Amino acid sequence: MNFTDQFADAVRRLDPLSSGDSRWLIAFSGGPDSAALLVAAVGLGIKVVAAHINHHLRGDESEADEEFCRSLCQKLQVPIIVDHLNPSASDENSLRDSRYAALISTAQRQLCSFIATGHTLDDQCETILFRIFRGTSPTGLKGIPACRAVTPSISIVRPLLNIRRTEILDYLRLQNCAYRLDSSNFSSAYTRNFIRNELIPMINERFGDITPRLETLRLLLTDDEYVLDELSETRAAAMFAGAGNCPLTALLGEPIALQRRVVASALRSRGIEVTSDRVCKILELAGQGGTLNLSEDWQAVVQHGRVGFVENESSVDAGTGTDSAFESELNLQGLTLVPELGVAIRTVAAFQAPEEFPLATADEVVVDLSCISQPLIARRRRAGDTIVPFGMAEPVRLKRYLQTHRKADGRHAGHPLVIAQGTDVLWVPGVGVSNKVRVGGQPTHKLSVFPLATDEFPIA
Repeated sequence: MNFTDQFADAVRRLDPLSSGDSRWLIAFSGGPDSAALLVAAVGLGIKVVAAHINHHLRGDESEADEEFCRSLCQKLQVPIIVDHLNPSASDENSLRDSRYAALISTAQRQLCSFIATGHTLDDQCETILFRIFRGTSPTGLKGIPACRAVTPSISIVRPLLNIRRTEILDYLRLQNCAYRLDSSNFSSAYTRNFIRNELIPMINERFGDITPRLETLRLLLTDDEYVLDELSETRAAAMFAGAGNCPLTALLGEPIALQRRVVASALRSRGIEVTSDRVCKILELAGQGGTLNLSEDWQAVVQHGRVGFVENESSVDAGTGTDSAFESELNLQGLTLVPELGVAIRTVAAFQAPEEFPLATADEVVVDLSCISQPLIARRRRAGDTIVPFGMAEPVRLKRYLQTHRKADGRHAGHPLVIAQGTDVLWVPGVGVSNKVRVGGQPTHKLSVFPLATDEFPIA
């Protein structure tokens, strides 16, 4: 198939309603991949909005990129949203987080169901090699996902993921479409650039084109991982049912590969970060007995022939925890990044009262902040925090409040993000809101919380 047919086929698989009411936000840097993505989407009749992020990191080159993007969108009659971001840190992780946060926020405002990025099959190859050199499990070799939900209503999609970069350049030549080249991509001082510019050409010269062979390996591993994930989740749900702990005979009676996966599944279901080291230590504990601190929130406990996970409430009351001290001042007219918790908060001011207010367990809230002193702080909960439960007049300890309130998925709130003024908690996203910000007349703000993307590859 040629480029156009491959693109159309990918779109049909990612979005069966692409020719209907769905709306796409195209992450448009001006580079060849995102330019081809934009032109092809317009040619297919998809309703699109372009989003360009200008970090102002390359001086005049950054400004020229923005001007090019505006010009091409005008030619294609595509609306474009430009965000000017000046993050305090310039490392790639912070830049990526801020880009994705801005894209998700724009997609919400523009009522887009999809955020499309221009990752290609060559990017997939580079990512797999990068993960191999850094150290990864078979799960990491599944590579960049073609589709991933970032909110209940928005997914990131990558319709070029099965297309080679050479095919994209050929397509742009046929379309007589110009594009921009980021000069920083030519510096092999960056690890990914070294893999792309130095290592892959060397491998190809010695062994032939590595990209299709890595893709075959990735597809085989993805199929295996799907089956093993389904099996381990079923086993974990059965083993840790009831009281929430598992007989050691049941866990240790499984092959070691399933033991690791069952423990990982049990951690994920409780919102505990899964790491290889953490899984190994839990299995070691299963053979010895005792207690293992997993985080400031959780402990693994092995006793009386069973292994389980216990929420560690005492660490909050004692004011301990490795990241309990972080805080981010809430931007009341835009985005606030909270990378410590992997989320961003979008605040819209002068908000009109909706016909229906969000549920208390939603990740957005409509509030009246007119009588609340500033600044408001986004942070973890701490010892001494209180909240005035909705519909009540007197504050209660937040710890007590969370013992009787759960997240929408039924799990304990653990050590959640809170929006607070001092020790006075005004909102616990996904759990509940304080009566102090209850809307009696006209709301002043709408706050929405969404996850930061965790993709390791920059937006193309």
